Amino acid sequence: MRKFSESVVKMVALLFSTIALRGTTGRNGVHSFTCSLRMATTRRAKLNNNEYSTTSLAAANIKHVVMFNVLDEASDEKVQAMKEGLLGLPGKLNPLFLSHELGFDLKLEGGQNHPAGKNRSVIWSAIFDNVNDYEAYDTSDEHISVVQDFIKPIIVPGSRSAIQYDIDE
Repeated sequence: MRKFSESVVKMVALLFSTIALRGTTGRNGVHSFTCSLRMATTRRAKLNNNEYSTTSLAAANIKHVVMFNVLDEASDEKVQAMKEGLLGLPGKLNPLFLSHELGFDLKLEGGQNHPAGKNRSVIWSAIFDNVNDYEAYDTSDEHISVVQDFIKPIIVPGSRSAIQYDIDE
């Protein structure tokens, strides 16, 4: 293994914000890995002593999480159409998505009777390489169509809750 001087390491740390390797295991046991290397540009973070590293929110991995409840009277067919619509987005908007996940609440007693309130019934999350990719997804015709055609007709009004955040923070 080649060793580099401290000054070379510091210079590289200032040029690049992150080299990240993320691994996930799917239900079928298949492992997938994502490696990303991003240029540093705008945000400053203290490393140690008085050394600083800069990063860019535009170049940070962004996670989008949205949860909502489905109307009790929503048919199984409409819920299935919503599921297929959401799960079809990564293929239609490739390569914006680094990963995605769709889940339905298990309706466990603790979540149904929690002192802070009942669980949401659906969660959709996705990871994007940067803010620009998230915004391209959010404003895409495909995403808007899934929301309008498959989610809005079966969502409990006022139950949507969402957040987007920098997962590298």
